[in-house]
Amino acid sequence: PADPSLQEPGSSPVSDPVNPEIDFTSVPNVRFYVPGPVNDGVTENANVGNYWSSSNAFPLEAGTQPMTWYLHDDNSLNTTAPASTESDLSYLHDPDNPVQTIGGGNLGVQNPQNSGVTAGPVDYADPNNAVYTMDRPDVLQFESDLIQDSLCIIGVPKAKIFATSNPQSGPTGPTDTDFFVRILDVYPTGEEVFVVEGSVNARARDYAKQIANGIDDASIPYTNIESGTAYEYEVKMLPIAYTFGHEHKIKVLISSSNWPRYQSNPNVPIEEGEFFRRTPGDGQTYTYNGTTYSSRVAENAVHFSPNQPTQITLPMFDGVSGVGVESIDEKPTSDDIYIYPNPAREGLT
Repeated sequence: PADPSLQEPGSSPVSDPVNPEIDFTSVPNVRFYVPGPVNDGVTENANVGNYWSSSNAFPLEAGTQPMTWYLHDDNSLNTTAPASTESDLSYLHDPDNPVQTIGGGNLGVQNPQNSGVTAGPVDYADPNNAVYTMDRPDVLQFESDLIQDSLCIIGVPKAKIFATSNPQSGPTGPTDTDFFVRILDVYPTGEEVFVVEGSVNARARDYAKQIANGIDDASIPYTNIESGTAYEYEVKMLPIAYTFGHEHKIKVLISSSNWPRYQSNPNVPIEEGEFFRRTPGDGQTYTYNGTTYSSRVAENAVHFSPNQPTQITLPMFDGVSGVGVESIDEKPTSDDIYIYPNPAREGLT
């Protein structure tokens, strides 16, 4: 849209030469689609989500409230923080056998079968997908109870993970790893649809934390972590607008790889100002402080306690302020027909 501050004094508002009645200085800055349930068999969800909306800012300046969900050692996900120290949940991250990229905001990432590009709200429960990205021993799964009404999120979710990393070979001491968080919509019909994701590199934990808290200081250094030491990782996830329907569930996945969208972390310490670029199984080595490392398996453990409450925070839309469903209140006075794509229903409005 046009910026009124850039117009010459006394000039007319910028308009569309084909439709001169449109004053683009009054058009909102951002248009976005809010997906919702599709063909889920739940009558109450017939009019939930699946609409275009707009706002002058994104994330919204008003209309959302943070809603924190806590992860627990019984693989549950709820809004109650741990009351006592729970057992850790751990997995082995093998850099040469990474979790695969399925769905999401990818432009050119091939699916694991190399039969096409994988992008968007892919069904993770599909047997052709689950074996690569969800039903694996190196992926932790956490699931909520049934949503009793519906839950709309608009904005940028955040995650906070408390975790340790222990390499299974080579020297102890300095090391590195990654953590990935994915949020899914579990349908009552069995589909588990990708919603949004986020990631953090352990060496970049301090930089990622200040980004998650609205600060952008490029001078914050990357530093290795110490094997076996617990760290707090804050993740600002990707922006999203989405509605979880009645009788759906929220699922959270935690892993340490998402290949090939992201490099599979080799779990080795890195010199300041350097990167170790590799692909799984390529046999490359890296020299840190005079010691040569090959990629190595690491046991990564996630913690759940009152002092280390691993969690995700969702920007819950209140459905009242900020944005709303777009509608046409009056019959158009011209012969123009306005057509909008509806991605959720493979048709036009």
